[in-house]
Amino acid sequence: MIRNRFLILVTLIANLAYGQEAIDFTITDTKGVTWNLFDELAKGKTVVLDLFFADCTPCQKFTPAMAQLYSECDTDSVLVLGISDRDINSKVEAFETQFGVNYPSAGIEGGGDTVTSLYRSWFSFAGWPTYAVVCPNRQIRWDLKRDTSFIEVKQEIFNCKGTLNTHEVSKLNLTTYPNPVASNSTISISIDNNNPFNIRLISATGQVILKQNASHNKVLKLPQCGNGVYHIEVIQNDLIYQSKIIINNSY
Repeated sequence: MIRNRFLILVTLIANLAYGQEAIDFTITDTKGVTWNLFDELAKGKTVVLDLFFADCTPCQKFTPAMAQLYSECDTDSVLVLGISDRDINSKVEAFETQFGVNYPSAGIEGGGDTVTSLYRSWFSFAGWPTYAVVCPNRQIRWDLKRDTSFIEVKQEIFNCKGTLNTHEVSKLNLTTYPNPVASNSTISISIDNNNPFNIRLISATGQVILKQNASHNKVLKLPQCGNGVYHIEVIQNDLIYQSKIIINNSY
């Protein structure tokens, strides 16, 4: 009986972390700009939540790496929001300057304490910093691993691609060949109909490497890219076709 209750509890926590809709909020950053979570998601953005406070030693350690991650992202599709539950604006601004923060952050004057309290009431909270990724369809991935490589954060950003509320992910085939492939070479892209479409090549951090219009069958010239997994996204009217390619420059 005890074991069964434990398993149920673990399942509930997992569902909270990986299958629940995020809670809407509005904050005002240190520059006076207002951000509403659901408004940003409706624009097709993936939103990374960084819950921190200025005197938190792990926060100080990981923040420069978060700033680096954000600098690699396409800001049209990814937004990072820093949220402090106890710092006034002047302290948040000093933290931003010291640790190279390049994304919006809010302290208690901007509602950071309210947002943190709201999320702590819904999700298990291990401590600071806490990282979460919210997809455009409002699904949240909570309490992601804290490390300077941000592997889990990057993977969840990658997984969010194509989850726009205004688009449907199509089950029709998107074929890319060859795969793996070297950068600066060509791949063939084909879908199951003859209508025009738009292509995007996206990195694991959400950076849009290439945008291009195309007809129903297209040979795409890849730019110079580092080794890794990339996302091919084809948008056609209200449909999104998705595929992954591996770029390996030893080919």
